[in-house]
Amino acid sequence: MRIRTATFNDLDKMAYLSAQIQQDQYEFEPELFLVPDDVGDKEYKRYWKQILNGKDNRVFVAEIDGDIKGYISAHIIRFNMPFMVSKNLGRIGTIVVSRTMQRSGVGRSLSEHAEQWLISVGAEAVALEVLEKNKDAQSFYTTQGYRARTRTLSKNLSEH
Repeated sequence: MRIRTATFNDLDKMAYLSAQIQQDQYEFEPELFLVPDDVGDKEYKRYWKQILNGKDNRVFVAEIDGDIKGYISAHIIRFNMPFMVSKNLGRIGTIVVSRTMQRSGVGRSLSEHAEQWLISVGAEAVALEVLEKNKDAQSFYTTQGYRARTRTLSKNLSEH
């Protein structure tokens, strides 16, 4: 397996994997995520082009025998608020691994690679969000040393 920085040539496979995670996310939270059939390759590619062009962003892909089996996005935030400890914070945006390769070490390799990049650009810590109902993802991150520090709560205002 080879982990490398994603390029525009990877957009087709990234769109395919994005559709996979869109399905999973929709099943967990249909109030947050669009119906997967309503999102096409064009929208995924447009989104990932913006991320690939970002100065403080990186997307890494896991490639096996020339085929992309997963990707992870990461970016750094220069966090400086007068009432909090000042630090550069890394953020993991999206990680997805092909269903056929889950639990094979691809996700862990991607995560470790993204963390090394974040360290190289000055991150002192890394954070991410995971859906409350996605217990497999929570377990994956916990085994890598992540722990809950904050909790995001939401409320649908259209019901009032």
